[in-house]
Amino acid sequence: MLTLPFCNTSLAFDQRVRKGRRFFNEKGSFVGDNLLHQWFFLNLLGGWDVWLASLMSLMATDIIVGIIKSLLCRSDKSESGALNAASMFRGGVKKILILVVIALATLLDEVIIPGSTNIRSVTAGYYIANEALSVIENIGACGVPLPKVFFRVVDSLKKDEYG
Repeated sequence: MLTLPFCNTSLAFDQRVRKGRRFFNEKGSFVGDNLLHQWFFLNLLGGWDVWLASLMSLMATDIIVGIIKSLLCRSDKSESGALNAASMFRGGVKKILILVVIALATLLDEVIIPGSTNIRSVTAGYYIANEALSVIENIGACGVPLPKVFFRVVDSLKKDEYG
């Protein structure tokens, strides 16, 4: 019996494994009881690997740091400078669209070279870098001191993107 330290719930982890229900397969991909969840992560997004785990973690971090930024300092997303539901909705839609692009990259991998993950890995790497830069930019906007190299990288990427 596995007891979680942060709640009063106990999971019969050893019983689930003995009954043939596994949480991870041989490749380390998550296998859940919910078929839609399993289909979504294992097939559509190419499996739960270090690329997808990193991307999802950075997406969550970006959302949290964005909320902190809007609470600590004046946001440029609204007239009042406060937390804006519309901009949060747009950000959430963008995150979902990033996952759609990852799904398309996975599909392209399967069509071009079955069993390959090259296009998906490059696509995920691009969005991982993009999310990491967004986190760094938001942390810097909150007034947290960062090494100057972070500011140079963010500034050079902004110039490439917008000008």
